[in-house]
Amino acid sequence: MRTGGAACDSSNSVQDTYAIVSFRWKQPSSVASDELGKHLHASSRRYGFLGMEEILSPQPLRILEKGDGSDEARRNETAESYRIYFSNFEGAKAWLNEGADSGRAMMDVSIEVARNQDWDAKWRESYKGADVEPFWKIRPVWERENTQAVNPQKTIWLNPSSGFGAGTHPTTQLCLETIGRLKLPKDFWALDFGAGSGILSVALAKQGARVDAVEIDRDALECARE
Repeated sequence: MRTGGAACDSSNSVQDTYAIVSFRWKQPSSVASDELGKHLHASSRRYGFLGMEEILSPQPLRILEKGDGSDEARRNETAESYRIYFSNFEGAKAWLNEGADSGRAMMDVSIEVARNQDWDAKWRESYKGADVEPFWKIRPVWERENTQAVNPQKTIWLNPSSGFGAGTHPTTQLCLETIGRLKLPKDFWALDFGAGSGILSVALAKQGARVDAVEIDRDALECARE
């Protein structure tokens, strides 16, 4: 899972309880947080890992000089904290003692046991879509009846999972921004390989492209078809 951006790596198993290990930076660093996130994910895999949530914290705007000499304001995001989910307390504790060596001195660490919930339902409650201005407005299909005055050409309706293509991750938004700037020739054909929810395919199609979308994940396929 990823809030503030979107990414999920979790098991389909259902159980009554699970353990959560929380890491919070004492002094956040965008470079260090990226490397630590990769380490935490890789090192926890053999300890009953269920998923990892990365809580993003917007950083101050910075001005970038573009190739054409103009300036562009861009907001950075860095991980403020991590929540790593384990199938049991013993696995979480063992990982803390054996595998979670990187970054410990720079972070506050806690561990807790929680009862399972309908996480898909909770995620849907929190997901409101995203705006990629001035090109796209991404909205969940379950809010279609309650959303007024939308521009059909600029609105992408999704039935996403928290795991693939919710439109909130910075890389997805950069791709959408690029697609929104395209002036495609007639009969342009695009391949979306690893399409996830199909969000980029929809954007390309709205720009006039003929799109072949390829995906092998069954859950992603179900969301894309819906």
